[in-house]
Amino acid sequence: LGTLIGLPFIALMLLSPDFNLSVVGLMVEYLLAECWFAPVISVLQSALPHRVRGHGIGIFTFTTALSGSTA
Repeated sequence: LGTLIGLPFIALMLLSPDFNLSVVGLMVEYLLAECWFAPVISVLQSALPHRVRGHGIGIFTFTTALSGSTA
């Protein structure tokens, strides 16, 4: 849902003749498109046992960073 709401801001970023407006569009798009990250971390913290929470969040962050850099 956040990604769909961010689509107009991607268009603003790509089609804007003004650099500053383009950067604002990129900032708003990042803010909206990445709105899934905090709830996922919260679910991981509540679902994992206390002893492995750090490892679970670390593996999740590593996996998302790895998949994002290879895409």
